[in-house]
Amino acid sequence: MTTTVHAESTDEWARSITDNFISLSVTPAGARFQGTLDAAGLGEGITITRVENTPAVVSRTREGAVADACDDVLILTPLHGALTVTQADIRHRVTPGMASVHVAEQPYALTFDEPGEVLVLQAPRRFAPAVTLSARARLAALARPRPLVAGCRAFLQEALAVSDRLTRTETESIRHSAVSLALAVLADTAADQPAPDLSAVALRAQAYIRGHLGDPDLSPARVAAHFHVSLRYLQLAFQRLDTAPAHYIRTIRLEHARHLLREAGEDRLSTAAIAAAVGYEEGTFYRAYKTTYGCTPGEHRQRRDRLDSVGSGVA
Repeated sequence: MTTTVHAESTDEWARSITDNFISLSVTPAGARFQGTLDAAGLGEGITITRVENTPAVVSRTREGAVADACDDVLILTPLHGALTVTQADIRHRVTPGMASVHVAEQPYALTFDEPGEVLVLQAPRRFAPAVTLSARARLAALARPRPLVAGCRAFLQEALAVSDRLTRTETESIRHSAVSLALAVLADTAADQPAPDLSAVALRAQAYIRGHLGDPDLSPARVAAHFHVSLRYLQLAFQRLDTAPAHYIRTIRLEHARHLLREAGEDRLSTAAIAAAVGYEEGTFYRAYKTTYGCTPGEHRQRRDRLDSVGSGVA
C-alpha cells in the first residue's frame, strides 16, 4: 500500500519524513517550501520512497541517528535535479544516473539547491551486512553514472507506480527483486575498491545465489567457480557476513520457500513444486524445512490456511 504525504512547511515536512522514513531535519533554502512523499512498503522492512521537494537541506544528524536507532541501508538516486551529498566531511555532486549509498546510523546531509525529485530504496542492514565501506569510499564508488543504477531506478519507479495493485505474491516477488538489484548495485560499487576485496565478492555472490535458487547444483564450489576464486577465498568473503556460503544458500532457499508457502489461491504451488523452485529434492526439502522451522512444509501451509480462514471469518 502506498502512503502519500504533502507538506508546505519545513516543520511539517520534517515530521512527515521522520514518521514515514527516518529521523531527518530540514532547513529551507527559500521563502516557500513544498514537499511530497510517496512510499510503498514491500514487507520485511523494505521500502521504496519517492521524495520531491523545493530547495532545502535535509540532514541526518547524529542526534537523529541516536533517537531512532535505525541502521538501515539507503540507496538514493535523483530522478530530476541534482543535489550535493555531504558525508565524512567531503562533498559530492549527485546527478540523475548516479546514486549515493547511506547507512542510517551515520550522519549525512543532502543539499537541494534546486527543486529535486529522488528515489530511495531502504532496507534493513541485515540484507546487506557486508556494507562496511567507509562513507568516503561509498561516495567515491558512486561518483559516476552507472548502468546498474539506471536499471535499478527504472525498476523501482515502476514498482512504486503499481504497488497498490500488487497481490501478496507479486509484492514478495518485487521485494526479492529489489533486494537482488540493491545487492548488485552495492557489489558494483564495491568492485571499484582496491583488490583483494572480500566485500565485493561476498556481495556479488549474494546476488548470484538469490538469482539461482532453483538450480539443484547450486553449491559453494559452483559459486566460487562462477567468480573465478577459490572456495577458500569465497569462505573468507562470507566470513565478512558472519556466515558461510553453504549456510547462506540453505537459509535463502528456505526463506524463499516459506514465502511461497504463504501464497493463497488456486494457482499456488504444491509443496513438491516449491521444493523444485528452491533447488531441493522433495524429501531433502521436507527434512531441511522441519529442522529449521519445527514443522513440515505441509503443516506450515495448513497453519497459514487456518489463520487466513479465521481472519476472513470463514468457519
